[in-house]
Amino acid sequence: MITVLEINTIKSMDNYIKQFAYSMQKFETENGNDGYLIACILLANLEKSFNAFKLLMKSGYFIETNSVGRFIYEQLCYCLTIFDMEFDQIKKVNPTKTIKNIKIFNKEFSKIYGMFSKYVHFEIKDLYKIIDFETDPETKDDVIILKDYKRDKDHDLLGIYIVLTMLYSFVIKHIAEKNKEKCYEEIMKISKRFWKTVRVVMPKIHISDA
Repeated sequence: MITVLEINTIKSMDNYIKQFAYSMQKFETENGNDGYLIACILLANLEKSFNAFKLLMKSGYFIETNSVGRFIYEQLCYCLTIFDMEFDQIKKVNPTKTIKNIKIFNKEFSKIYGMFSKYVHFEIKDLYKIIDFETDPETKDDVIILKDYKRDKDHDLLGIYIVLTMLYSFVIKHIAEKNKEKCYEEIMKISKRFWKTVRVVMPKIHISDA
């Protein structure tokens, strides 16, 4: 069961995601190229994916939440890679080959992808996590009963949601600064408010927001 504190944290992150996404719809730079335009569009569109992550998490759909989380991570890495490229270059970029580029912010972030993949690749050995067997009292036959996925206690989806929001802010701030975006100052103001909130909800965090 999700707690009141967790609900309030989700609402706070949701508010910042909306603000960051809206900032990407207002780009006015004359220095941007094809990659910057595409990156802005994809980053604005990620608001929908964050909403999907939030709804799946609140509904208790563990595997599905991780699948959406991995997609968000891939898109962030892709945008970070293509934002300074021209269209002919972008066509040659495979999104799944860009996942390590997030290390420019913090080398530990690159581990997130493998963490997601652990749960989205479902194998035969994982079946015990979603089924039980019961005996039908009339036929005496064994019946398969589907159950909720048995999740690892240390796989904190709310914490992951916050980290993905952090990465979202990093990528948006990075590409806006590099392209001398006119709304960069507005993005910086959103970012400063966002990090104040992060430090409240995750007091033990040690990642620099510089």
